[in-house]
Amino acid sequence: MKTKRFILLVLLALCFSCSTDDNSLVPTQNEEEEEEQQQEDPTSVDVEKGVYALRDVDKLLDLEADWIRILVKDTDLIAIFNQLDAGIDLEDIPDAYELVQIHDAGVKIIVTVRWPDQASGEPELFDRVPMGQDRENSLEVVRRTLAEFGTYFDIFSVQNEVGGLGPGTYFEKDMVNTGNGSNAVNWWIDIVNTVNEEIAANPDLQHIALGSPVPIALKAMVFDPGSVPAVNQDFFFETIDFGNNYTDYLDFHFNRYTLDETDTALSYLAPLVQKPMISTEWSEVASAEGYMGLQNSDQLLDLAADLNYTITPGMTNEKLIHYMYTCPGPLELWEFMVAESGYVEGFIAQSALKLEQANFEILCWNGGPQAREPLFDLRKIYATSTVSGDDNTVSVFFNEFKEL
Repeated sequence: MKTKRFILLVLLALCFSCSTDDNSLVPTQNEEEEEEQQQEDPTSVDVEKGVYALRDVDKLLDLEADWIRILVKDTDLIAIFNQLDAGIDLEDIPDAYELVQIHDAGVKIIVTVRWPDQASGEPELFDRVPMGQDRENSLEVVRRTLAEFGTYFDIFSVQNEVGGLGPGTYFEKDMVNTGNGSNAVNWWIDIVNTVNEEIAANPDLQHIALGSPVPIALKAMVFDPGSVPAVNQDFFFETIDFGNNYTDYLDFHFNRYTLDETDTALSYLAPLVQKPMISTEWSEVASAEGYMGLQNSDQLLDLAADLNYTITPGMTNEKLIHYMYTCPGPLELWEFMVAESGYVEGFIAQSALKLEQANFEILCWNGGPQAREPLFDLRKIYATSTVSGDDNTVSVFFNEFKEL
């Protein structure tokens, strides 16, 4: 018994000796710091960020943007092809050579093609579904776009905004599903098949992914479905089904959503979407919608007077913005209007986090050059039309986007 007790004591002594002399099992300070860094930060955002319509390479790099989204019309592409066919060098066609410069700068490109309906009387709003020879000619535009520029862009979006009042929408006749799919969706399938054929035939195009059309009726479907006509409702779901079955990414525009509305819309989408998502137009104009019709505040008028910028009393904020298009004002005045219109500081990071957690992989802030649309221009990173001089960078948007 004494022998067994002695052996046990020796073993215990050896164990204590190992634990006190060997520090390999005790975390060092560096290891503890690494472990803390590896723990998931619930507020960090890892989504890839881009800007819509900002074709300035220096600005894209300054913003540390990963992506740019470019919207072009078939007529724009045909005009470029005509110049190339006439022997003009690509470097001498600015709209085309910009793609090369952006690509060479390391910024990835999303290209969305629209097919305006010139016969509609409203080609800026309505797109056509090409039929007959027009369809073959249009598919040839797709083929040549890939052949000329496919090595420079990374996502080909099949269409812009559809199923509501957005640039690229359709007339009802092209949205009605007669049992074999709507005219519009069958046209998109032809586009996808053409793109896939070109990718399969050309190893240099293997990197290209497909983006879906944007079902613009999303917000109405979530918050006021009774206002959406039955044809548009059916087309909304048909558009999402098309995206799930034929594209790599489903595209939803999140321009007009508050943070709470974003949560609700994402919950609505969750059971419908089976692919990763992108937002090629993302902004925060919801808080400014009520601001447009208000008369200029006394604080705004006082600031304008201090800055020696003359404003006619009695104007609404929307009319003032239209006035600033013809008579640009100081950056300080514009930044005051951005804040006064209700912009929620920190929105970019908070919204991006919500979208990322819902499986959005790319977000393009609608923040390029102003488009002379007052509501949207209040949320642009660069006040290119409303601010005088070279300094037109709106600091709150620039800083929040760059820090994302």
